[in-house]
Amino acid sequence: MQVEGDERGPPPDDSDRLSVAEIHDSINAISDADMARLVSAAQGFSRLCGIDPEDLLQEAFTRALEGRRTCERGTALVPFICGVMKSFVSQENEARKDGFRPTVILRKGEPIVELQDLLGVDEKGLAAVRKRLRRLLQEARASEFAS
Repeated sequence: MQVEGDERGPPPDDSDRLSVAEIHDSINAISDADMARLVSAAQGFSRLCGIDPEDLLQEAFTRALEGRRTCERGTALVPFICGVMKSFVSQENEARKDGFRPTVILRKGEPIVELQDLLGVDEKGLAAVRKRLRRLLQEARASEFAS
């Protein structure tokens, strides 16, 4: 019953979304073919962000199982989990671009130094350095084309 002045409205109808238990059951019942599709998608997304494919897939499952991501009824599990991975990759790339993630220099796949330590700046300072480098590269390209 809604009381006058109560602007919250009726509670949202979650019947169009799968419950966490239903998502859990779907993940437990996933076929080998669908799991192979998810692994393949995770490998593709990994190339976009540098995060290990297994970590991407685990994070997508975790977000779904914790209820942080919801699935519309009628949506197949593979497209849903791929959407969660895509969203995560996008968030991570934005965080890196904005300087909220450390930039690590690797040699033969092993970290040797964090770029901000090398430059003696914090993460926000590193973001400023990146912006300046991008601007310089854009100016250099523009002058190449003008020549």
